Amino acid sequence: MEKVQEVHNTLELLIDELKLSPYGLDVAIDSYDNQKLSWTIRMKEHFVPVTLEEINEKRKTQDSLYQVLKDIFLEKFQWLTWERI
Repeated sequence: MEKVQEVHNTLELLIDELKLSPYGLDVAIDSYDNQKLSWTIRMKEHFVPVTLEEINEKRKTQDSLYQVLKDIFLEKFQWLTWERI
């Protein structure tokens, strides 16, 4: 099971990279719910939840926490990517 702080730090790293990428995406951690162990990620005006449970489930088949979070971002914000093209 992932530690909350480790996930939070990795989320911040991924978000910083997305902000600096050639696209300069408007993305941030909007909020964190300590009760639900869930982060709300904002990209532009869209909000998407990411839960620790979801991360742990995907982590069973992937070694890298960074890659798991990146995959979750791609999955959840896929429609936004297509909107940009």
